Amino acid sequence: NVNSTVVYNGPQYDTTYRKYNQAKTDAENATKLVLADGSTVVNVYYDRPVMTITLVYYNFSTNTEERRESYQGIYGHKTDGIFSIDLTYLWSAPNNASSHYDKTPPTFTEQQFFNVDPYHLEFHARKLAVAPSAKKIHVIYHEQNPDGTWSRNPNNRIWDVDTLTYSKFSVYFPNTAAFNYSYYYWTNGVDEYTTDVNASNPDLTAYTGGSLIVVYNNNQVVNDYDGDGQTYMHVYKTRNKYNLHLENTDGTVLNLYYGEPLSNYQNILNNPVKPSNVPSHYVFTGWYTTDTFQEGTKLKENTTMSSRDRFIYAKWEEPSVNVTVVSNGATSVLPGVVTIPMMSSVRKDIPNIPSKDGYWFDGWYKDPAFTQPFDINESIAYDMTIYAKWINRKPTSWRIRYIDDQGRVLAQEDTGEDNLYTVLFRYGKLIPDYAVDYESKNLTLSSDQMNLLDFIYTYRVKTNWVTEDGTPIKETVYGTFGPEVFDGYVYVSTNTAVNGDTTHVYRWVGISTPKTADHNQMAWYMAILCLSSLAVVSIAYMKKSYR
Repeated sequence: NVNSTVVYNGPQYDTTYRKYNQAKTDAENATKLVLADGSTVVNVYYDRPVMTITLVYYNFSTNTEERRESYQGIYGHKTDGIFSIDLTYLWSAPNNASSHYDKTPPTFTEQQFFNVDPYHLEFHARKLAVAPSAKKIHVIYHEQNPDGTWSRNPNNRIWDVDTLTYSKFSVYFPNTAAFNYSYYYWTNGVDEYTTDVNASNPDLTAYTGGSLIVVYNNNQVVNDYDGDGQTYMHVYKTRNKYNLHLENTDGTVLNLYYGEPLSNYQNILNNPVKPSNVPSHYVFTGWYTTDTFQEGTKLKENTTMSSRDRFIYAKWEEPSVNVTVVSNGATSVLPGVVTIPMMSSVRKDIPNIPSKDGYWFDGWYKDPAFTQPFDINESIAYDMTIYAKWINRKPTSWRIRYIDDQGRVLAQEDTGEDNLYTVLFRYGKLIPDYAVDYESKNLTLSSDQMNLLDFIYTYRVKTNWVTEDGTPIKETVYGTFGPEVFDGYVYVSTNTAVNGDTTHVYRWVGISTPKTADHNQMAWYMAILCLSSLAVVSIAYMKKSYR
């Protein structure tokens, strides 16, 4: 059901040498739910068991076991560099002293007759090896071609079997995930063999993997047709076939031989069927080995079929086009290549008017000769290259003035030269008692004669409070304000200057009333006050006498 937990049966594929790891599997898939389109993928994990190979050495005098050497490795791991068997001994199976093994096992895997349990093998050195017999058995391996055909192969592998002193000797061939041993037959030479490999060929004997074939019996090689003491057995290895599932398509499944190049099905792989849940205008962009299309998982062109079923995933994307940008020396930062959805525009990625020092932009073009104009808003249906065209800009002069609203110069002007159509950015100067109209201004040098920029300043009127000799009574303040009362001073007059400044004039008339905390000043003040009172009484008396 959609949005439900994905159901999987890990133990179903559990084998002796592939053990289901439920904890790891459950942990990874705990948050996965069945998606509406059924595309959910879960990974089920299996562990390889540890294999043990024991070499058992004997005391030849007492024919009893003397010592053991054990080596361990993960199932399928190579033994190279870990151990090797000493070929001065004749190695036999644990329960069959007459068996024979004459090479180091290449990997930590099961070995018929030598396993004491599924995960433990023993090789017993019960006697010394002896000189090989003059009689020879040659086993020639023939592998089926990756396309399923058979042909003469000069590089066929040959195994020369050494029977040592045995009166009877057998060989066997275990099947693998890649190959099954299907047929064998005898001839008088290495190059005498058939390529007509099928059940209807009477010369071939069907073979069941792992079964014994007697090659030496009663001290004679089997099928020594010319009596030279040598025989030639040709063994045919048939490639197994596996399913290649093409996901994100119509569910196509291909059946391929192990090792067969996937390129044999180029027509199918290059033209997958688009599933119904993919928008109709999307295009196929390649095969991947993961359903998340991770970087590095794109299917390689030389990929061959593995020795198991495998899944590859078709990636569908909205079609895109690449627009290569040739800036021809632009100062602006421009992308080298812009990738956009097909039939869209580059207006969000490329400026309509880029810049270049000393030049002005004359448009985008589709060709280096600037004959085909390009509009950044136009829809693009294919990969293309666009070119920026520039025209030299003539030098021009500029002048920046700092003046008042009557045109009077207040500060030294700035002058200079730059390219035509350059945009200047400047701040106004700080001039005492003046306010500028704008803190900063831009000037586009559009005239090839002289480009003028004015900062206009307005005078800020002030109000002053001073004595008759011009000594300030109070700090000057910007703005127009009326007279104020100051202790010890009397207001005389107000003057207004041409520039609008207001000045209030005061006269000093006496000591100001002291603060009560100043005792000396208080004493003087009281003395003067008494004298003034006496003077007033005297004047009143004189007026009365006069009348």
